[in-house]
This record gives sequence, structure tokens and C-alpha cells, in this order.
Amino acid sequence: MNYIQRIRSRASKVPKRIILSEGTDDRVILAAIEAIGEGFGEMTLLGSKDIINQKLLNFTSALEKTEQNEISSKINILDPINSDLIEEFAKAYLKCREKKIIKIDDALEIVKNPLVFAALSVHLNYSDGTVGGAISTTSDTVRTALNIIGLKEDKRKLSSFFLIDCDECHHKRKETFIFADCGVVINPSVEDLANSAIVCNDWFSELVGDKPVVGMLSFSTLGSARHPLANKVIRAKELVLSTRPDINIEGELQFDSAFDPLVADKKSNNSKISGSCNVFIFPNLDTANIAYKIAERMAGAVAIGPILDGLKKPANDVSRGCNYKDIVNVIAITNIQAQLGMS
Repeated sequence: MNYIQRIRSRASKVPKRIILSEGTDDRVILAAIEAIGEGFGEMTLLGSKDIINQKLLNFTSALEKTEQNEISSKINILDPINSDLIEEFAKAYLKCREKKIIKIDDALEIVKNPLVFAALSVHLNYSDGTVGGAISTTSDTVRTALNIIGLKEDKRKLSSFFLIDCDECHHKRKETFIFADCGVVINPSVEDLANSAIVCNDWFSELVGDKPVVGMLSFSTLGSARHPLANKVIRAKELVLSTRPDINIEGELQFDSAFDPLVADKKSNNSKISGSCNVFIFPNLDTANIAYKIAERMAGAVAIGPILDGLKKPANDVSRGCNYKDIVNVIAITNIQAQLGMS
């Protein structure tokens, strides 16, 4: 059983209520149907009831009537424009945004936005988690979650990561990896890089179940180049070790030194960690975002995320280029975050 199957199996053990903001999108509807089939819980689709019902009918037409009824019983369809919750949600929105001067009439319109409505549903405990981004940009999805759900008290900043599954015959290492930060922090500080390393180390243990080995990536390998950007990565590694000496971490490393044992033997001065890393912390958003898309589109890896860490309650993003199975996988992780009471 690969890690995706393990995550899905774990999600099915404790069903949760997940709200999907882009409920009229074909990929989202197909993901909701599959998530219900996997036993992840109750799905709420936001959008026009007529459109969603017609698409549900089309997508389930080949199923037995009992299966259709089972799916229908676990899919709620809410149109924010006509919802009875609008007034309650508008008042809650004003409270979330109390530092802004917003009139109640404006709030009544703002909460009809599906992203806002979904985040408020989680904030007010009508749902256990939300997934968006199939249509909306990451910036809109993340900003809405931050403004409404908010950061946990012990978190200084939101961060994100992708799970990268390499399980095909052509993959050199048939393993699961984490890439970070591919979606949120544009130009991370030393502290941001260290936090990302710690967060991803712990999530790798939680979600994958294998021993994490963290590589702090750079254009330099263990002093092969001298530059302030390489020094930044070194300082981040040192900060991690000063606070979490239990973490297996090396840096600064070029990707080939972190990934390939044969290259590591030549470049990494007998480092016991180099060449075996499975958690890769990239020096900025440019490199991380480009790398995960190359891994997905050229190497055929399965990329799941971005998974958000640091919110009070689970809210996650998917790429606008995703397929419906990508959404199912993110729903599964959102379910697990809800089980853990963390995000």
C-alpha cells in the first residue's frame, strides 16, 4: 500500500464534514463523489443547486440507484446567494474583520463569495475543513483562510508544502517526498526557512510514516560556493538544530547532492544525510514552485497540495491545473488535519 492509499484509508476511519467552495466545477463534483465512496465523510458543494444537481445526475447515471441515493444523502448543496446562513455569516465576518471598517450591507454581499462562505462555515463549526483553489488563485484562497479562520496562537506565519509521490517504474527513488514552501512564503527569512524545515519534518512523520531526512537546498553544497544566499540556508539549518536537535538535517545542499547517493559521495564530504533526503526545503517560492511543477509535469510525479500549516482549523488549496484525484487527495489530508485538531 503506497502512502496515498494509506492517507485515504486513514481519512476514511473518522469521517468529517468538508466544504468545497467551487462546487459547480466538474473536477470538484467528481472529487466529492469519490471522497464519499472512500468514506471520508459528508461533502458540501457550494454553488447553483440546479447546475450541481444536473452534473451529479450525469456523473452518477451509470451507478445503481442505491449507490446514487447513498451519494445524494452525503452531499449537501448550498448556494451562498440564497442561504439562510447569510445574516449569521455576515455578523461573524464583521467580527473577523473588526479592524476594517465594513458596513453590514457590504458584509452581507461579501459572504456570498464561495471562498468566504466556506471559510466562515469552518470558522463557525458548520464544517470541519475546506478545500478550494481549483478555480481561485492560491493568493485568494490563502488570504481568505487567514482573514477568517486565522492563525493558531503559537504560529507566527502561515506556511505550506506539497507531498510528491514518485511511484512509477522510471522514478529513480520510488518514495514520497515533501517540497516546501511551494505556495505561500515568497522570500523566506532564516527563521521562515527553519520553521518550514521543522513543520515539514513533523508532517512527513505524521502523513508518510517514514523517517524524515531534511535537506536545506541551495546552489551550493557544503561550502562549494560562498555567498550570502548560501549562508542564509546554513544559518537556517543551524537554527533548526539549536531548537530541534532530534531532526536529521543537512545543508546547504544542491538538489542532486540531497537526492542522489552517488552524487552525494562526490560532493558532500562523507555526510551521512546527503543523498537520502526526503524533505526538501527550497530557498524561496520561485525555486519551490517551479520544482514541484517540473516534478509533476515532466517526471510524472503526483503532487498533492499546497497543504497549509498554521491555521486554527483546516483549509487547503489545490492548483488550478489539478485533476479531480488531486482534489480527493487534498480532501483526505484535510480530513486527517481535522482528526488531529490541527492544520
